[in-house]
Amino acid sequence: MIGKAFKLSAFSRGTFWPIFFEIRTTLPCFQCSSFSSSRKCGGNDSKNKPERKKKGGGSDSKKTHSKDVCGGGGKPNKDKSSEGKLKGEIYTKGTSINKECKKDYKLGISEDCGRLGSSKYGGRKLTSADICATVGQRSCPGSKPTKDDKVIKGKKGWWSDVEMGPPDAILGLTEAFNRSKDDRKVNVGVGAYRDDNGEPYVFSCIREAEKRLLAKALNKEYIPIVGTVEFCKLCVELALGEGSPPIKNGNYCAAQALSGTGALRIGAEVIQRLSNGNKEIFFPTPTWGNHARVFTHAGLKINKYRHYDEKTNSFDYDGSLQDIEKIPESSVVLFHACAHNPTGVDPPQKQWESLSKLVKQKNLLSFFDMAYQGFATGDFNNDAFAPRQFVKDGNQIMLAQSFAKNLGLYGERVGCFSIVTSSKEEAESLLSQIKIIIRGMYSSPPIHGQRLVAEVLKDPELRCIWECELGAISSRIIKIRKDLRQKLEALGSKKDWKHITDQIGMFCFTGLTEEQAVRLTKEFEIYLTKNGRISMAGVTSKNVDYIAKCMHEVTK
Repeated sequence: MIGKAFKLSAFSRGTFWPIFFEIRTTLPCFQCSSFSSSRKCGGNDSKNKPERKKKGGGSDSKKTHSKDVCGGGGKPNKDKSSEGKLKGEIYTKGTSINKECKKDYKLGISEDCGRLGSSKYGGRKLTSADICATVGQRSCPGSKPTKDDKVIKGKKGWWSDVEMGPPDAILGLTEAFNRSKDDRKVNVGVGAYRDDNGEPYVFSCIREAEKRLLAKALNKEYIPIVGTVEFCKLCVELALGEGSPPIKNGNYCAAQALSGTGALRIGAEVIQRLSNGNKEIFFPTPTWGNHARVFTHAGLKINKYRHYDEKTNSFDYDGSLQDIEKIPESSVVLFHACAHNPTGVDPPQKQWESLSKLVKQKNLLSFFDMAYQGFATGDFNNDAFAPRQFVKDGNQIMLAQSFAKNLGLYGERVGCFSIVTSSKEEAESLLSQIKIIIRGMYSSPPIHGQRLVAEVLKDPELRCIWECELGAISSRIIKIRKDLRQKLEALGSKKDWKHITDQIGMFCFTGLTEEQAVRLTKEFEIYLTKNGRISMAGVTSKNVDYIAKCMHEVTK
């Protein structure tokens, strides 16, 4: 490597003094244009070389280019007329850079010696940052910023205008609960099942499925973009029933998704990109807090229809019919297939039948969010009544399934998105487009979780164990609802708590006001959402008395 020495001028502590440093870099010899690191060139450029002075005043001929670098015999330049130009200039051992020199074709040095010559800097003026970067320092102690430094620092960064986003309401509750050191604390805000000891529950059928998969020693190769055909068919059969018309006729398409949220997101993209209908979706009021984000991120307009009657804490059947009647034709309507989140209030089967007929009459597209099949009542068929009735009545539907709650696969992110179409050809075309959408989003789905689901769904023994476990879980939730209601009534509460046992599924919409919910958290360490929703899975035989007393206290 040929050594190139630079002489720079900088300000330090208000005193002008020279800094000497040397950078080793592969640069050509300007006599022979060679890139070799050899010091034996034979060129002679002594006529253009300024002398480096010793402290004693004499020239150091041993350090001239001709002697030290090229090995030539030229005499050193004794012309000192250029010494006055040293300030603010850059010098190399290979050539002189001053206002008399023209642009060097290798280094791109400007005629203006006050500017950086290297094309790396675009010919702009030298800043203290450049000097520090060259010597390998983050900053030069005592150096003053130049005018150009201030310009650079004044520019906005890539993310300088990004504001802090609001915390997630549910995750924020969990974080606050974890920070608390109070022994009384109870978390009834988390949307995940807990056993009677308040611990996460792993299904026995999943434990057994994992053992079987391990014994098979399967590989970890990519699976198809939409998942395996076996997995998708098993999911649709679970939702619509084995031997249902769409499965027999092939007028459906399905794709593995990243749990229920991912299935909804795929569906939102399908509506936005491929649907001939309105780019608008109507949600029940209230609905899961993440629905709005999922669909607005896809560019859809969101609207609402009535679902919950706050006065009666029950399903607002008349209000729902009236609002759906006003929805423009060719719009999309979202329904919770069972165990409505956050209210736990579902229409009875007769009312579902009426809603199905109205949707068919209005030519609306139904999108079912089914996250709790089997969890709500312990019966797969009963919990799937709504989507099956809509298909039976000739409605085309979209369906988002999740195996987080009903198989405890929260972290595996396993779900399925499917569409019932008018024909097999239409289904095939849609599936081809869904592949394109998924390919651009996450390419292909994870493999382990879907293998677990398929193992349970296709094996009669594991399927039986699963159904028994879901029945036990559902029974525990139903029992703890009864216990909470009875204890509130036993405390002499004058409020009507009948809705606690009328509602189904994981969540209970207690009817507490925001003020009452905040009091429960601040005064009694019971963590719940401000809309009064509690997760019944967080209520156990060990804390139900305390929760009932505190609820009674804030509702007196």
